[in-house]
Amino acid sequence: TVLFATQPFLWKDNMSEAEDSALWMTTDFNGNFYPVDTMIDSINKFNSKLLDVCLKKDILCFDLEKEVPKSLDFFYDDMHFNENGAKFVAGKFVGFIKNEIREF
Repeated sequence: TVLFATQPFLWKDNMSEAEDSALWMTTDFNGNFYPVDTMIDSINKFNSKLLDVCLKKDILCFDLEKEVPKSLDFFYDDMHFNENGAKFVAGKFVGFIKNEIREF
């Protein structure tokens, strides 16, 4: 069974200085920075398209983005999990799989 998942991310309005300092995907490394709202809009479009395709093709998809709090307690940068975040996500996947894949 194939299982897709949406991409969680740290970006949000009113990020703390520590959160903002953890970001690196908002730059092109030439001194140009993309606004956080642009990054949020882009990944939301990606996640929305993934959910649409999964629905149309009857593919199992976990909307993980809605499950992970936007905090450095779970992320170490823009969208990569720290150890606590990985444990949290693993637990969420276990619950999703138990509920959605009956034969598991």
